[in-house]
Amino acid sequence: MWDAFATGLKPGDSVAAGQHIAYVGSNGQSSGPHLHFEVHPTVWRAGSQIDPMPWLAGALDPETMLTVAAVPLTDTLYADVSEWQRPVDDSYPYRVIAIRSNDGTYRDKNWASNYAWCKRRCDENALVFFIVYFVWRQNWQQTVDTLKNLVGQRHPRMAVMIDVESWQRQIIGNQSDGLNNAYRAIADWLGDRRRVIAYGNRGDLNSLWPYKPVGLRIVLASYGSNPGYPGKIAHQYTNGEGYGGGLPEGCPPFGKWCMDSADGLTPKQYAAACGIGAAVEGEPGGNDVFTNDDRVMLAAVYKLLLNAVPDRAAAAEAKPTKTARSRAKPAKRTASQRAAKAGSSRAPRAAADGDQHD
Repeated sequence: MWDAFATGLKPGDSVAAGQHIAYVGSNGQSSGPHLHFEVHPTVWRAGSQIDPMPWLAGALDPETMLTVAAVPLTDTLYADVSEWQRPVDDSYPYRVIAIRSNDGTYRDKNWASNYAWCKRRCDENALVFFIVYFVWRQNWQQTVDTLKNLVGQRHPRMAVMIDVESWQRQIIGNQSDGLNNAYRAIADWLGDRRRVIAYGNRGDLNSLWPYKPVGLRIVLASYGSNPGYPGKIAHQYTNGEGYGGGLPEGCPPFGKWCMDSADGLTPKQYAAACGIGAAVEGEPGGNDVFTNDDRVMLAAVYKLLLNAVPDRAAAAEAKPTKTARSRAKPAKRTASQRAAKAGSSRAPRAAADGDQHD
């Protein structure tokens, strides 16, 4: 590759989508012009490079770069904190934050301080919005009641996030009923289903919550990578242990800890996507809505169900349509025909019953 430092960049610099980062050339041990590109999730070391495609997912096509060059993409970074960190204070630098309220019926020790700070900073317009998250447990009614009791009067700039984790197999199996019940209860309480989002890694979300509400937005936990996932609106990219790939590993006043990024969204856009503030174009509000995304999702689910039961699908397609009944009276049976029918009436039924049990 031709001298990358000609761009003015140096190791450790952050770069944005569309920024000029290198030149194509042929210096060193090279057989022709090329651009050498690698992704190392933490720091460079031999063999630590990963598949760059997840990092490039959704990147702008070079042909469209000039068109959108005047509209820089901005990611919203924010911290995800609980009693394991010190309480938040005005040194916090970002405009969104996630704070824990409860783990089941256990109440976070920093809740009162963190919640009061969030409300004050929203009222001062220092925060655009804040996320209150709780750890889902199987006693979901008591868990949701604990959340409501802690929150009290709902703040208009508050979203709620359901933390879905197995906790080293404390929770296993399909928990969709309980999770969906908790989701609906909170959506009814907040008055807008968009204000209820979820958090988890791919494995836990797939195993514990395989049947999610249509349109559910998800903060995906994935340290050192940024994979796609249905409904993903943000991702937790680090736990403060070096997975940020150049992004902050923490922030004041907490030091190194869990950090999230809503990629390509400003704080106000992130808030709007969670039903707070200005509406997103084409995104209806409230709970009694049926969006085009819902229709696409339901059509896909229907197709999957048909494929999962091929015999039933084939039967449905092959089933003849009903024709008008003939008004002509059938010919009368002879005495021998009636006797034959009476003597064999149970044989076909027994065979059919037997077929059903095979």
